[in-house]
Amino acid sequence: MQQYYVNYNIDESQKVEFDKEQCHHLLKVLRMKSGDVVYVVDTDANKYVVELEVGDTVYGRIVKRHEATSEMGIRIYLAQGLIKGDRWDYFLQKACEFGATDIIPLVLKRNVVKVNDGIDKKIERFNKIAKEAAEQSKRDILPKVHKPMTLKELVKLDADCKLVAYEDVAGSTALKDSLSKPIESIIFVAGSEGGFDSEEVAYLKENGYQVVGLGPRILRAESASLYFLSALSYEKGMI
Repeated sequence: MQQYYVNYNIDESQKVEFDKEQCHHLLKVLRMKSGDVVYVVDTDANKYVVELEVGDTVYGRIVKRHEATSEMGIRIYLAQGLIKGDRWDYFLQKACEFGATDIIPLVLKRNVVKVNDGIDKKIERFNKIAKEAAEQSKRDILPKVHKPMTLKELVKLDADCKLVAYEDVAGSTALKDSLSKPIESIIFVAGSEGGFDSEEVAYLKENGYQVVGLGPRILRAESASLYFLSALSYEKGMI
């Protein structure tokens, strides 16, 4: 069943309204007809089964509230060092499919990609990728891509569990051990193509981050966060 996000809180006694782009998709791409049903998620993460009324435009009638089933019940921040080109888009898409709630482009010393004056338009495009991935995978919430942060900005965020993936520190904790406790919120930090500077990892450790390993193989920048999300899903009984 097709899914859409609307940018308002749905009143169950009123018709559901779709924006111009969604109406075009329903009418011209999917060729939906009156009586067809879709999922709709509002800004309060309420998810509904909605029956369509199709004319010159498209409205919806609430059939029932849909019980949330696709989320882990954990707020998951992925702080990912910026990656070049299509690999970043791929990372965004898969991170949303795998369950991330918040994605933070991270400014690191060894980043190949630099933050420039056009970042606002890029963040808008990144959030569109996230929205499309969330609709395709039937997420019960809409993940958010934040503006780029430095490490000094990142450490101001609070979470029950704060992890950084880094293979070059002796005595790093196994990921499974870090995820075995009850968790309501988690921040996972992964590097870019150039990896971390050792001072960056030391700074994160000083600010309450635990260094974890991701096994004996060296993963590409876009793979580390996805590996983490898969492990978290398994540990929390989602798969």
